[in-house]
Amino acid sequence: MTRLQIVPSLALLTLLGPSGPVGAADTDPRVAFVLKQMQHERDKLRSGECVVTGLFREVSKFGNVEGPLAISYAFSGRDLLRMDASFPGQVIDPAKLKADPSDPTKVSGESVLGVRKQKVVVKYDDMTYWNQDMAYAGILKRKSFPTNAVLYYFDPRTIGLCDRGCVKGRKDVAACLADIEMIPNAKVVDRGRVWVIEWRSTGDPDPESYTAYSCEVDCEAGFVPIRYVIENIHKGGRYPYQELTAKWVAREGCYVPEAFESRLGDENSYLEHITYKFDWKSVNKPLAEDVFDPASFQFPESLGLVDARSGESVFLKLPAGWSDPAVSPELPPPPRPARSLLSRLVIGALLLAIPALVFLAIRRSKTGGRPEPGANPQTTP
Repeated sequence: MTRLQIVPSLALLTLLGPSGPVGAADTDPRVAFVLKQMQHERDKLRSGECVVTGLFREVSKFGNVEGPLAISYAFSGRDLLRMDASFPGQVIDPAKLKADPSDPTKVSGESVLGVRKQKVVVKYDDMTYWNQDMAYAGILKRKSFPTNAVLYYFDPRTIGLCDRGCVKGRKDVAACLADIEMIPNAKVVDRGRVWVIEWRSTGDPDPESYTAYSCEVDCEAGFVPIRYVIENIHKGGRYPYQELTAKWVAREGCYVPEAFESRLGDENSYLEHITYKFDWKSVNKPLAEDVFDPASFQFPESLGLVDARSGESVFLKLPAGWSDPAVSPELPPPPRPARSLLSRLVIGALLLAIPALVFLAIRRSKTGGRPEPGANPQTTP
């Protein structure tokens, strides 16, 4: 959409008045217009498969983590999403995993620096996930959060729409845009081709100290978000906290992300730096039927499976080496303890003696207790 098309639309919107949600009467009416166009353009990207490569760097007082990352994405519509990721970080040594006796769905162990791996598939309202730091995979409602698992996923279509919280908050495009639309003090700054949505945190007791947000949108290239910035304002000073930048490219009648970069914090406290490069395998093409089937994860046979969709964690399958019938009454009882060598010998002797005793009893019943013909009679003194 060019500026010649934008201006008449905005004029009509201004005449009709604000159309945002209740509580957003103070919001610039242009905000709703831009958000509507962003949703319209993102809806054109209906399905896709891509591979993301990049770098992850984290610096903190707890230690530094740095290394390559790789993520495979597949999505279709708003209800199907899959992500297979590997990235550097602290992991639990799989050989030293221990279950919590009071709650088997919680595990602990010794952390080491390594490569973290996880798989997530969102299928309608349910989500199946696996993190290598656990001895099991889990099934839960999409909007639930597995507090016992370090887990994240995000839809690549949300790139540049919100801060890194959308990664762990598992939001889709509609949810990200709705968060902005509900902000009562949002406004649009016209910078020509790029329009900037600006707002600030609400409820801050000190009017000179608050958090400022801005989202830059390219209105002539699919209303794509190209820069998202968070700054802490204190006594007139501006202190950058986070900056996200995104590059987009036109493919198959829509725009898809091509590159993404996120910087969080500063060198004096905490720093997280992530770069993504997208390699799109397909855009708006039919996907394989089994892509969103959790069975295609090819989980190790040793993994257990926890169903937490009801709010209660129930093991459908115990991890290898775990045998606790209290976890689920439907599971078979644990195996009996191994017997000692002496008990095995006694049981073996009894098993051999039983047929002989039965044979003698049958013969005795046939002769009525009398000696058989030809047998030597027994004498008594």
